[in-house]
Amino acid sequence: MKCRKQAAIIYQTIQQNMLQEKYLPVYDVCKSVSILIDANSAAVYASLCKPDLQWPPIINFVMKLRGMTPLKSFNLQRLNKSMFILLEAVPEKEIIVGLAGKFWTATGHLKKLEPQEFATTVYKGYAKATWSFELTNVSEKQTMLKTETRVFCATRLAKFKFRLYWFFIQPFSTMIRKEILKSIKRQSTTR
Repeated sequence: MKCRKQAAIIYQTIQQNMLQEKYLPVYDVCKSVSILIDANSAAVYASLCKPDLQWPPIINFVMKLRGMTPLKSFNLQRLNKSMFILLEAVPEKEIIVGLAGKFWTATGHLKKLEPQEFATTVYKGYAKATWSFELTNVSEKQTMLKTETRVFCATRLAKFKFRLYWFFIQPFSTMIRKEILKSIKRQSTTR
């Protein structure tokens, strides 16, 4: 019985990863972090989309460094104020956003792409990144929330520069994602 339940969760996770496969099926770097939340997927999704979901302060600092407009809270409508674009959202299942630029540079040289051009447009010397939040029902009262970042670099030089940058930034990036997941968990379980 336990194996059957685990197989069902794995199958559901593969099915939910469809948006990542749609927008960035080929990538050079992939990093994911997940957290188990004692709430159903509707409550977790509502917390994720809540207009006043508080970001950890470190995120706003990093966004300012990148020349992006800091967001006081995570909100799908507010993403366009930063350089992130909402690529697609499947209620209670997955949200995916995208960003293109030279992330290894001081300003990031960010480019704003429309969702329909994100999957097909590649700028020489640039990289594209996707960031998803995936919800998987573990039981009626538990949800696995996973965030996954994928990065594709358009040239060898871009890949080299990004990997060097990623070597230094990855621990901080992971810390930020963990803090976001903890914040969503707190808000989901206090509803």
